[in-house]
Amino acid sequence: MKILTVPGIDGSGPGHWQSLWEQQEGSDCTRFSPSSWSQPQAGDWLEAVDRAVQRLGSDVLIVAHSLGCLPVAHLAGQGLTCRGIVLVAPPDVHGPAFPPVAAGFADLAAAPSKVPALVVSSSDDPYCSPTVAAQLARRWSAKHVDLGPCGHLNESAGLGQWDLGWNLIQDFADKTAA
Repeated sequence: MKILTVPGIDGSGPGHWQSLWEQQEGSDCTRFSPSSWSQPQAGDWLEAVDRAVQRLGSDVLIVAHSLGCLPVAHLAGQGLTCRGIVLVAPPDVHGPAFPPVAAGFADLAAAPSKVPALVVSSSDDPYCSPTVAAQLARRWSAKHVDLGPCGHLNESAGLGQWDLGWNLIQDFADKTAA
C-alpha cells in the first residue's frame, strides 16, 4: 500500500514518526512537497497534495499530521480520489495556539469527506481540545480515535516509530481495501 505523508508546519523532524515511517525498509511512504514548510500558503499546500496524489494514484492512503490535516480534509471533501485519509492531531484553527503564519488555512472548507476518513487525536493536545477534535471528526464524517494524553502526537511527545499509529493506519487501510 502506498502512503502519502503530509506533515504540519515546518515539516516533520528526523525523529517524528512520519519521517521514521518514510525511512522504514519496505515501506512505501512518500512525503508531499509544498513550496514552503515554514511560511505555509493554503493554496500551495492544496496543489502540492493534489499533485502528489495524482502522481501516486488512487490507491494511496494519505496520513496527515497537524496543519497538514486541513488541506487533506478540504480536498477529501471536494472529491479527491484516494483510498482514504488519516488525520492525526488536527489543529483548532480558532484556538490560541494556532500559528498566525498559517491563518489562511482557517478559510479551508470543512466539508464531509467523500473518502473513508479517520481522525486520531490526543486528550491533551495543546493545539486542539478533545471537544474540537470530536467536532472536526463529525464535520469531516470521519471515525474518531482519542488516544488519551499523548500531547500533539509528534516527535516531542516521544512517540518514536509510533507502532500504535502504524497499526491503526494498517487496520484502517485493510477496512478501506476495494
